[in-house]
Amino acid sequence: MDELTLIRDFRADVRAAPADVREAGRRALLDRMEGRRRGARMPALRRRRPLLVALAILLAGLAAGTALGLGDRILDLFSGKPAPHGVKKQFGRLFEDEPSIIPAFGFAPGVIISKLHGVLAIRTSAEPIVLWAAPTRSGTVCFHFQFVDPKTGRGFSGGIIGGCGPFVFPRGAPALANIDSGTSPSGARVPFVWGVAKKGVARVELRLSGNVVKRTRVFEQFFAVPLPSAAILDEVVALNARGAEIGRWRPDTSPRKQRPQPVLTGDYRRVARIESHGRTFTLSAAPATGGGHCLALTSERNGGRSGSEGCPPLSRGPIGNVLPGEHRVPKPAVAYFYGWVGENVAQLQLRYEDGASDDIPITKTFVLYVVPRAHEQRGHRPAELVAGNASGRIIARRSLLRTP
Repeated sequence: MDELTLIRDFRADVRAAPADVREAGRRALLDRMEGRRRGARMPALRRRRPLLVALAILLAGLAAGTALGLGDRILDLFSGKPAPHGVKKQFGRLFEDEPSIIPAFGFAPGVIISKLHGVLAIRTSAEPIVLWAAPTRSGTVCFHFQFVDPKTGRGFSGGIIGGCGPFVFPRGAPALANIDSGTSPSGARVPFVWGVAKKGVARVELRLSGNVVKRTRVFEQFFAVPLPSAAILDEVVALNARGAEIGRWRPDTSPRKQRPQPVLTGDYRRVARIESHGRTFTLSAAPATGGGHCLALTSERNGGRSGSEGCPPLSRGPIGNVLPGEHRVPKPAVAYFYGWVGENVAQLQLRYEDGASDDIPITKTFVLYVVPRAHEQRGHRPAELVAGNASGRIIARRSLLRTP
């Protein structure tokens, strides 16, 4: 019997340990994750198996709350607990108080890194996902979903999705939700649904296509659950602490206001690859319903790899599907543009705040471009995208400046 099987077997038969014992065990595990030896010598290799068996027994005693990715209770290891030092460092770099390279992205609102903590954690078919959050000096909150190593609890570099409040709810809506996906460090595509709820909402029911219902608690106004790959979100039902319904929210799928979310219909193929800023950027595309594309963008550096994947809604206009983005972790930050242009676009130009400009290459309607270092500082940053047809006539413009 291997050690993982031993741990799972213990989970079925051992009663939950008292809260103080679970907390002591959790701290001991986090100390080990962070490499805090506290003056103790590392065990000799010949003692490896007794150490593993002892760890299995400890985990079994914590079975009610600290599964460390081996069961459904991974939540207790992270929810409400201070983030490890490495995660705080990554989060601080992501949300530090400095101008974004692309002005439209604005500024970070002063995150209080010392208060960064885990909000929730979910198991997936690959690595677990943890939501980290921290308050800001402006009274809002910044958050970041991140894959974590199930063996150590440490976050992998990069992330899936993140941002900062305040959150704006449509009139009468008790909660909002969205489907996203990330490419895990092991290379798996992991879809999940996440959202925010108004204060007073204790639980939500997520009603999906195919009569699938996912129920979950709300943690600090956030919620998240893993998702079947082809599921579509139909409705969110908000409940209070007594289980009484507070209200419902349905995504607006009216064809007059919002087009249906595109769905992957084929295989990905590489459409662009560039070397820039010491990294290798690769853009892959796959056909999607509605005539659009699903996109997968990866960045590789020094053996590390991060990326994002999704099927953006099909936008109108010649350059409506050219997407801006920034990688702020690891340092230094990088800004880029990727996506596709309309068939009538023969040339695409990026103009900067200082009056300079660069031509963005177009490869069979697809574009991938990284902003040069010379245009990352205030006064020199990207200001506008300009598209022209084959005769050189300007047919579309898009401002990249921040609007009030």
